Amino acid sequence: MLENMVCLGTTSRPAAPRQRVMWEKPPVGWMKVNTDAAFVSATGDRAGGAVVRNSQGEIVKATANFYKHLPDVLTSEALAARDGVMLAQELGVEQVILELDNSTLVTLLRSEDGGHCAIAGLWQEIRERSRVFGSYQISFVKREGNAVAHLCASKASASSPLLSWSGCFPIWLMEAASKDCNNPVLE
Repeated sequence: MLENMVCLGTTSRPAAPRQRVMWEKPPVGWMKVNTDAAFVSATGDRAGGAVVRNSQGEIVKATANFYKHLPDVLTSEALAARDGVMLAQELGVEQVILELDNSTLVTLLRSEDGGHCAIAGLWQEIRERSRVFGSYQISFVKREGNAVAHLCASKASASSPLLSWSGCFPIWLMEAASKDCNNPVLE
């Protein structure tokens, strides 16, 4: 009887199928700036990537930057976010959604208390730079929905510390963006 009770309590439910998180297009008239950081395991250095896409899902511009000697993941994520905001400024974008996969950074950037944290200088710079936009939002996306920004970050290295793509994009970037939103990305 005891064995039957134990067996009754161990009925396992099949795991719910995991839905793939896709990148979502911004509303018409908005641009979405996805940023992410990548860790360079061979050296311990980090890199950041930023991708700007329009409401049709088309890549407008993408960059990757190599960062040396950063203390932690939060700092590298914040640098990537700053680079993404600067990229949107450079493009003259008016309505921006900054989308990140680091929930700690999203919470900090949305708060008024970021001036007392380890990345206070970057927090302040991102906030100041974002004031030039007519409309600005910060959103969180799961890592799978931010794959293109991460892929861009992975391309930067000590020998190629600053990479930028616009107009004509590499095939790997176009393919990743197309898969990312289940939608062909046009040049």
